[in-house]
Order: sequence, then C-alpha cells, then structure tokens
Amino acid sequence: IILTGKGSCDIRSNNSEITAIIRKMQDARKHYGGFTFDDKNKSFEFEFPGNLEGTEFYIISTDMSNDAGVVMKASISGLIRGNTAKGSFSMDISHIVQVDRATGVKPRISGTTKLDGFNVVRMIPGKGQYATLLSCLIPFSFMDTNEYETGSCDNGPVITQANSAIFLNSDACFNKKNKPGDYNLECLQSRWMSMGGTSEGTGYPSTKEKADALQKTSDGSPLTLEAIIDNLTIIMLQAQTGRNANGQQLSMEDWNKASMFATGKSISSPCDVDDATTGPLSKECLSYLYMNQGTTSHIGATYDLPTWTTANLVGQPVRQTYCQPGAGMDPNTEAGLKLGQSLGGVE
Repeated sequence: IILTGKGSCDIRSNNSEITAIIRKMQDARKHYGGFTFDDKNKSFEFEFPGNLEGTEFYIISTDMSNDAGVVMKASISGLIRGNTAKGSFSMDISHIVQVDRATGVKPRISGTTKLDGFNVVRMIPGKGQYATLLSCLIPFSFMDTNEYETGSCDNGPVITQANSAIFLNSDACFNKKNKPGDYNLECLQSRWMSMGGTSEGTGYPSTKEKADALQKTSDGSPLTLEAIIDNLTIIMLQAQTGRNANGQQLSMEDWNKASMFATGKSISSPCDVDDATTGPLSKECLSYLYMNQGTTSHIGATYDLPTWTTANLVGQPVRQTYCQPGAGMDPNTEAGLKLGQSLGGVE
C-alpha cells in the first residue's frame, strides 16, 4: 500500500499482521501518532502480506496545524500494488474503499494527483468533517509468482472469494465496458455525487448527451475518468465557495452559473452558501449583511431604521445603510471579520 496526501494519516486494523507492520514502522520512526505528510515525507509505503484477501483495514486522514497555526486540510490518495507473473500490478486505492465511516457514505472526491506515474483520486473529509475514516477491503490475493497456479492468472491478482468479486463489481466505474469517452451513466453519476454535486444540477449526467458533455472535449476527443474528475473539481469548487482555483471571488453571475450547473441552487447573494445556517460566514457574506444589502433580496434587512431617523450617508450609496466602512465591526477589517465569524449563521 502506497499513500500520499496532506495532513496526517494512520492505518489501523484488527488483523494482527497489519498491526505488527504499522507498529514496526512507528518504532523505526520513534513516532506513534500516525504519519505526517510534509516536504520530506510526501508518501509512505506499507508492505502487507499478499494473502490478506477479505481483510478490512482503516485509513484515517486528519486535518492538522503547522507551527504557525495554519490548518492543513486533510487529503489522502494511494495505490495498492503487488507482483504478478507479468510484472507489477497497481490499482487506485479508492476502488477498495467501502465507506467513509465519518460520514456513512462513499468518500468525498476532490480532483486527482500523481503517484508513481499513476493518476489517483484525491479523497477528502466530508462536509463539516475534519477527518476521513476510510473502511478498506482487500479484495484479492497476490500469489508467489514462482507458483504453478499463477500461470492461469498471470496479469493481475487472484480473486478467491465470491464476496471480493461482488465488492469489486459494486463500483460502476470498475468494469471492462467503461473506457475514456464512453463511461456509463451510473459511473459518472456516482463520481458527480461524491464530488458534492446533486441530481438537481443542470450538468448532472442524467442522459447520454449530458454524459458526453462531461466525458468528451468540444471536438469530440474522449476524456479519461481522471480528467473528468479534475474538470469537475474546478466547477464544484466554484459552486461551493464562489471562488476560482486562485482564490479570487467570482462575479455573482459566474457563481450562480457554476452553482446551477453543479447543484441546481440559485445564487443571488454571497450568503447563499451551504454553511449560511451555521457559519462561520465568509467575509463577502458578512460585508453584505453589514452594509444591509439584503434589504432588497430574499436575505432580508440586517437592521431597520425608524422612518424619522436619518442614517449617516458618508460614503454610502443608499439611505438604509447605517454601518460605516472601516468602523470597528466592518468585516473588511481584521477585528470585524473575527467578530463576525464568531456570531454563527446568517440569522
């Protein structure tokens, strides 16, 4: 097993052989709090016995803070690899993940990354979570390549249990019929949902035409599943945050377009986000509320003034604004942002 990612990770299992391997690695490193990805340790390799078919183990990936207090968001990617009569066999570890126990569903996906020459899916904590608890099942056995039996299955690992075959076939993207430019709807829909999209999104691949819009370029060239995931990651990020890949705020028109495509949710203000109920709110949303811009939208007024009161109009375009730019509670100031983000959701 080869893992890469960000934050910290750990492997746990009720299997004594796996536990002994992890403990030995920890002893060698003189560190028992898991494994931390950094510039010196971009990946970790765990050598498991080849005869563990049907064994369950857990990969725990957790957010962590560096010495400066900056939070490094968790992500995990990996390969399961073994030797066969025809050479090394490698498979994206996402194919052996049964469920993220932290959320109770398949892990959330955010783009792909390169690992030993392979594009592998990047798995991240679910919404509102700081960690993943990935339940993995080893669905095949690696046999000694010198054994006679390997001649009947020389290009991959051996499946010896019916449950393993059922599990592998449960992933709609993991069968021989799927190929670049021609993935079935169930495959594309499963990846769409795991990336945070919904079936209400205008781009949801519910038809062959919509599927082709995702899996082919404008000139009809086929896209791999990894390329589709990377393309969708950009759109999902825009829909969920209102920002582009460089962190720049999108125009309301562009944000609404991305949100409608991904989730079918209309965006008419910077407060139209999933965490608007609980917070913390973005600087843009807090500023929108502070400047009372919700007066003319479905958000509603942040505050009202008596009809006989005249607000201070210094630098203000509309009369109903009372709070002033640059004042102590302005979210565009450091103190104002800190205060605003401590107050909860929009209500």
